[in-house]
Amino acid sequence: MFTPDSRYRRSPVIATVNAAGQQIHAAELRLPPPTPGTFQHRVNDAERIDSLANQYYRDPLAWWRIADANPAFATPDELLGTSPWITERIAVTPPAGAAPWAQTLAAAAAIAGVARVVRDPSYRLIVELHTVAGELVELVTEQIDEAVIVTSHAEVTPPAALAGVLAAAGFTVIGRAAIERTGQPIVIPPERG
Repeated sequence: MFTPDSRYRRSPVIATVNAAGQQIHAAELRLPPPTPGTFQHRVNDAERIDSLANQYYRDPLAWWRIADANPAFATPDELLGTSPWITERIAVTPPAGAAPWAQTLAAAAAIAGVARVVRDPSYRLIVELHTVAGELVELVTEQIDEAVIVTSHAEVTPPAALAGVLAAAGFTVIGRAAIERTGQPIVIPPERG
């Protein structure tokens, strides 16, 4: 049923019933095994996972070893940054007073094609020099730069939809930046002997 180099070759075949009530035979769900990856590869533009498998294992069909070693990514395209799913950081200025974060995040998550949306504040320390009683004193304050991280499908989610939800809640978009995979590390598991 499977080729000798298939990752499913040792999976037991099970009988199950599909949505139409028909009995079918299928390979049992295969969970990725723990991978003792010790090497990391930095993703370059236009890389393909089969090319990486060929580079590291001399076998382009061994791409699934790399995919298994990087379970945080749903697909090989996402792993290498060539997926139609885009993750971006949208910097915002919240409205005065208590910002309606929960409602805004829920409304953004309800937009077609949005897979994930989370608040992503970053904190900066601001050091200012002030004169107090004739002495120069450093005053340190904390500044919060607010943003949301959104993962959406480029072909389904119009960028204006996200901006519209934020604007309707009183947020001002002050910048957008794609979170790129290029230059980011992925795990390459060791070659089996």
